[in-house]
Amino acid sequence: IVQAARKIEAFCVDHEERHLFAGDLSGRILVVAIDGFRVLGDVQAHAGTISAMAASPALPVFACLGMDRTVSVWEYDRHGTVHPVTAASIRNVAPSNDEFDIGWVHSNAQTLGFHDTEARLVTRSGNAGTLVLDIDWVKEGLTVRRCDRFHGEWDVVTARFVVGSDRILSGSGSGELVLAEDGERLRSWQIGEESIHWIEHYIGDQYLL
Repeated sequence: IVQAARKIEAFCVDHEERHLFAGDLSGRILVVAIDGFRVLGDVQAHAGTISAMAASPALPVFACLGMDRTVSVWEYDRHGTVHPVTAASIRNVAPSNDEFDIGWVHSNAQTLGFHDTEARLVTRSGNAGTLVLDIDWVKEGLTVRRCDRFHGEWDVVTARFVVGSDRILSGSGSGELVLAEDGERLRSWQIGEESIHWIEHYIGDQYLL
């Protein structure tokens, strides 16, 4: 059981590529020095599996999405020491375009990403809505900017901000890719019939799925 709890489920690399932060099944964050791949330390972050992690492209912070339906934000220094900034429950956040209440759904989604220039995250709500959170550095809190459902009855498996934009690309369990802005679906593509697990910027307006 102990060995299983140490299994790595998600990781991210800081923007200077000095450290790798990994989340395991028990909710711990491991800090790993990329040079030499040494484990520098660990900290208990969530009450369950960390299913997704993302590092800010500009700031010394990273975020975790836990199976306990919380999002946490952490800061780190050049030595790899990490400190909690804030955390918030996403269990009961409801999409604005839902016509009736939908309860939370079990998910292993990797829906987590930072905005390029704003203190902002995109993730998923507890009932599979696409959720945007603002990070308040002064009050050390997370506030809901908006939450919308773009994939009907399907879970949103991954999402990210379009580079240099507030627009969001999200992928569903049905293989649908959606481009949205301010709660409006701008365009969609059907990419096969399987889950879209990750969206990575390649170059210009091109993305790898």
